[in-house]
Amino acid sequence: MKKIPTSARALVRRYHDCRREHGPQSAAALQLAQLLADRASDDCDWRKAGLWFGRMLDPADGAALAGNARNYLRLSHALRQLCALRLREKNYAQAQAYAQRDLELVGKYAGPDHELTATSLENLADLAEATGDRPAARAWRERLVAVLQRNYGDRDPRVKFARAQLQSGS
Repeated sequence: MKKIPTSARALVRRYHDCRREHGPQSAAALQLAQLLADRASDDCDWRKAGLWFGRMLDPADGAALAGNARNYLRLSHALRQLCALRLREKNYAQAQAYAQRDLELVGKYAGPDHELTATSLENLADLAEATGDRPAARAWRERLVAVLQRNYGDRDPRVKFARAQLQSGS
């Protein structure tokens, strides 16, 4: 890949060139879209960040992953960021859809016990709590605790914190 430019305008131009040359879901196009989305997030320009993260998912997750399974990390990142943006907007239905897609993607490519799976489960539990669905939040938190225990053991602070959240939600 060519050297990545630093100005936003040059990044956008390079992004469109990459899409034309290599396709919308090429590693270079995904990397540039992620840079632009992260830059917009840092500037608290949530609408623009949402647009760029959305472009990372265009046209479909599966098409992107067919060529390069490593792209799942970028796509998972985009889904988590879009979930957070929709949660900030109180658009819970769309946030839930992004979180579910992220969990499916991470589960398929990283495995059911991966750290990102735990992050996805935590996002789904937080969403369920935000919408007042306590039984669903409890179910997601139980799965989260199980994944964390398998990864880190009972004494890890992450496991203790997740268990405390599970107990406080009862």
